[in-house]
Amino acid sequence: MDFEKIGRMIRKERLERGLRLEDLADEHVSASTLSAMERGKNTSHPKFRYVLDKLGLTIESLNKKESESTEREDLQLSIIESLVYMNPKKAITELKKRDWAPSKAPIIKYLNARARMRLGEDAESEFHETLKALEKSIGYNNSNLRSCCFGYLSVLEYRRKHYYRALELVEKGIECFNVDGERKNFYLVLSLNRSIYYKQLGQIEKSLNALEKIDSHTSFDLNIDSVLGIYDLKARLKLEIKLYQEAIQIAKSGIEIARINYNYDRQLELWITLGSIYKAKWRSEKRKHYLEMAGRCFSAGILLEGKVKRRKKLIFDAYKELAIIYRKTKEFEKTHQILSELIKITKNDENMVQYSRVMVEVGKVCLDENDLESAIQSFQDALNTCDSEDLEYQAVFGLVRAYSHLGKSHESQVLTHTKRLVRLLERRVDDDGTD
Repeated sequence: MDFEKIGRMIRKERLERGLRLEDLADEHVSASTLSAMERGKNTSHPKFRYVLDKLGLTIESLNKKESESTEREDLQLSIIESLVYMNPKKAITELKKRDWAPSKAPIIKYLNARARMRLGEDAESEFHETLKALEKSIGYNNSNLRSCCFGYLSVLEYRRKHYYRALELVEKGIECFNVDGERKNFYLVLSLNRSIYYKQLGQIEKSLNALEKIDSHTSFDLNIDSVLGIYDLKARLKLEIKLYQEAIQIAKSGIEIARINYNYDRQLELWITLGSIYKAKWRSEKRKHYLEMAGRCFSAGILLEGKVKRRKKLIFDAYKELAIIYRKTKEFEKTHQILSELIKITKNDENMVQYSRVMVEVGKVCLDENDLESAIQSFQDALNTCDSEDLEYQAVFGLVRAYSHLGKSHESQVLTHTKRLVRLLERRVDDDGTD
């Protein structure tokens, strides 16, 4: 039994429930004993079992909660890493907002250093602190954070015109870089910087040799937008065949490359894809935290609203998906706020197709709230403007549900829309080429 780990998890559970040590203590376990247990200083099996029973927990349930918490933290840190490039001040604020798991110390320190560097501050000490934290931590072998720290420290030395020191640091970064790990694109940064430093030192031949050593996967000939499109397509294809973890890793890798290359359009697309994967995992496994993570992804995409140039339609999609998440988690006020904003957007753009989609979602949330009259009006508005069979089907089905709840006085409307629904279903069957 890992007493330190379990003690830490007990403390987290206690705090989440708003309990003091004194609230949990009794004649069998004192507050001081509880404190020692939470710090891993007490190794009494019976005491731990007693406290877990008192909290209604098991080792298995704690491990499951920690696994879900780790997954949430990893996603949140990925979102903050995106913020570092867009809004470094907000990134620093987000890093300070919560009590992160001790194991996250290296990435927390690294993101703080990067944000400060983006703000033009001297982040040298923060990068050295990250390196120290990495030496004490496990599980970061594939992260390439060590290489990144050496790389950014070399940039700081280069700005001071300490070219030999910059070269020494970038060589360290390349030497410890894991080509099969995360942040693959940073290898290109390291390689290019090495070439630049050699050039600055007048060592032209070495500068050329450094360029020639750049692997083919980091070639200048790569069309980053096309590469990111491949990442998104691969993630969606993996999602189609329900290989969720592979899909998640591909989408995250694409987001990382899009972030480094300031490709906000593709980054938004990949955040929506990642959110869709988590939503599919929620449908498959019925674990609520996947729905929450999907919402975080769509929210991260919305943060790019002012940056997106070509694919502004994706902002609409991110808002709509977030509204669906809020509806499923029964946060109806938030749902209405987002849908109201979308109605304004679609009216300003005179986009009737998108307006129909929004009104279908408005109808659904009104149904959930049992606001039947508003639901009927919304579905009818969607029918009046929709131009696709799928939207027509959703709107008619919504009307059938709404009128059914109104009772016998509306049986004629139920019958009328049910007949229309049947005709739509028959058309779908015919389109499929079946009897």
